[in-house]
This record gives sequence, structure tokens and C-alpha cells, in this order.
Amino acid sequence: MYDTLEARLAAAEKRTKRTTLAVPKGAISFIVGRLHVDTSDAEVEANITKRTAKLTPAQQRKCVAYALRCHHENRGLYNRVMGGQ
Repeated sequence: MYDTLEARLAAAEKRTKRTTLAVPKGAISFIVGRLHVDTSDAEVEANITKRTAKLTPAQQRKCVAYALRCHHENRGLYNRVMGGQ
């Protein structure tokens, strides 16, 4: 339906009446979920920043922050599963 992260962002902004950015959580979660849990935060940040290059810096920061949160959750899940906790 949407070809790019930009298109998802534009659609999300149209659906909301708020003036703040609605982060496309599904798209970012999918992208981050396909990364290895040992991928560094800098690599995750670079990946998302590259994919959101045409957005404003504020929008990019929100997307990167959400991506890092997802990445840390994935890493925590991996550690719990593999550590037997």
C-alpha cells in the first residue's frame, strides 16, 4: 500500500488532527525487528536516519528514538530467552 517510510508518515499525519508527528510504529518495528540484536545503536540510528532523509530533523529524531526503543526491547527479549530468565 505504501512504498516508503515517507508515505507512511504522510498518511499517518493525515489521519491525525494533532500537529505532532505520528511515528509509523509498524514500519519502524518491522525494520528494526529484521536487524540482529547485536547491531550497535549507531548502526540502527544510521539506518533509520538514511530511510527518513527527506523528513525534518524533528521527525527524524522521533523515528530514531522509537527505533532505538524497539531495538533495546528486542535485545532485552533475546537476553531473557537465551539467559533462561
